[in-house]
Amino acid sequence: MSDKIKIDKVTGGKDKKHLKGCYFVPSTTITDAYDFYDQDNNLLKSDITEDHFTFVLQTFNWEITDLVISPKKASGKWTNDNPADGEDGTFQAQSGGGGDLRRKAIAARGVR
Repeated sequence: MSDKIKIDKVTGGKDKKHLKGCYFVPSTTITDAYDFYDQDNNLLKSDITEDHFTFVLQTFNWEITDLVISPKKASGKWTNDNPADGEDGTFQAQSGGGGDLRRKAIAARGVR
């Protein structure tokens, strides 16, 4: 899936590690909607059209709020019901190209 908008920056408590690597892709069923997947490519939520949604990940109930998303990037806030800490934080995501851009820059300099 080349259209992945992958979560690469997460703030908050220790559960933030579970969000890093999750990603959004454009929905194949609804225009201007997105699907959300975990790091292992398991669908967590489909056809997201609003600025908030809920899902289950690592046995906790999660909520994303203040979601701002476009075909190239996304950001928002997250919370979950981890009884140990009442976890929350923020995230940022972007579509691929990071590794490819680095390789292109290195190639342009003639370094291998």
